[in-house]
Amino acid sequence: MTIEKEFREEGMALQREFAILERMINENEIEMATEELTFAKMMLTSYIKKIKTADGAKIGVIGKIFRHPYHVPEEFMKIVIAMVAKEKQLSKQLNKKQEKQQNQVNREAARNRRTGKNAN
Repeated sequence: MTIEKEFREEGMALQREFAILERMINENEIEMATEELTFAKMMLTSYIKKIKTADGAKIGVIGKIFRHPYHVPEEFMKIVIAMVAKEKQLSKQLNKKQEKQQNQVNREAARNRRTGKNAN
């Protein structure tokens, strides 16, 4: 397997994870989306680390014999930039949903306390 194919497959897996995460957020599956976001962040960090490690490294037999450094194609750098932006966007959406859910719980608790005091 070539390194570019590996990068491409991992990038596609990341895109699938973010699509799943976006669906979970839209369906208000907050707890599962939080876990999925953590997993997607770890995958993204690993992907970025692999790309940075490979960029400028002498990969394979040809790289070692001829001392030719490998340069990561620009398309993978664009994927990384897009995925980081998508992660930030989904993180903001999830935070908004969590805050909205927490506010709703707090309002419900306040209503219950208020009606409990009026009943006594």
